[in-house]
Formats: sequence, structure tokens, C-alpha cells
Amino acid sequence: MAAGAAAAAAPAVRRSLGPLRCGAGPRGRWPLPAPGVSLRLCSTGRAPGDINKPVIERIIRVDHAGEYGANRIYAGQMAVLGRSSVGPVIQQMWNQEKDHLKKFNDLMVAYRVRPTVLLPFWNVAGFVLGAGSALLGRKGAMACTVAVEESISDHYNSQIRTLVEQDPEKYKELLQVFNYELKSSLMN
Repeated sequence: MAAGAAAAAAPAVRRSLGPLRCGAGPRGRWPLPAPGVSLRLCSTGRAPGDINKPVIERIIRVDHAGEYGANRIYAGQMAVLGRSSVGPVIQQMWNQEKDHLKKFNDLMVAYRVRPTVLLPFWNVAGFVLGAGSALLGRKGAMACTVAVEESISDHYNSQIRTLVEQDPEKYKELLQVFNYELKSSLMN
């Protein structure tokens, strides 16, 4: 009975929403969600403060994936070398990466960014890369860590340039986070 009432009200709800700008559903219509599921309207492409939302989403999503992957690499290395003499060093670096991941988790919430759909892949691939490099020994694990940190540093530099070219004042908060992350990754 309630489903019939919802179906009858559907055209009025669609009219009240007006045209949605983020694409069209099946046959140009947006079906109402199932009962108990909320209707999520589309983004306008601009976030509060008139920032370029697509650019910010891409940057935060990619950085979150990188920090998540780095955490999984350290988890794999700790699984193999955790009880060795290099274990405490890896644990210290992993703790720093956990802090970095927490920062990006917070940014994802603050800017309403979804994580990458590849997160399950990063989960497995990062752990396998970490464990595999650790199986090569201490030098193999450290070589993997250095390569990953250099890649992350290059990536942060590129993102900092992108944000500074657009508007350094508008992206001041993000630039501070990226500068901190860059300095932190260079110190590892």
C-alpha cells in the first residue's frame, strides 16, 4: 500500500526536484529509490568556498589511495620482518603512514569525497608488494619503501603546483596539508 502511494507521488517529486544536471537515468528519467534508501542529489561541481570540486575530489581520492596503499605495504613488510632487527624501524614508518591516512580520511569527509573503487585492489596489492619486498630481505623492503616515498613526493609536488596555479589563497588549507605530507615523506 505504501509502495503504491510512493509510486503515485513519483511524478510530483520529480517535478519538484527540477532538472538534474549530472546526467540522466534510464530513458532520461531518474527512478525513485527503493523504500528506506535516501535520494542523493548530484553535485554542482563546486564546493563551499567556490573551490574546483572535481580537481579537489581527484586529488584527495588519489592521495587517499596512495596513503592506503602505503599502509598496506608496511603491513605486508611487518608480517614478514616485524620480529627482525628492522621491525621497529618499519613500525615507526608505518605509524607515520597511519597518521597520514587519518588526515586523508578526515579530508575525504570534510570535502565529501568517495574513496576510489580500486581500494580492495590496493588492499591486496599493497600487502603483497610489502610482503614480497620484505621476503627479499631488509634491503629489498627499504628499496620498495624509498621507491614508494619518492613517487608520493613527486605526486605531492605536482598537486601543489596545480593548486598554486589555480589560486593559492583558495586552497590554503589543502596546500598546508600537502606541504606537511611532502616534508614528512622526504624525512622517511
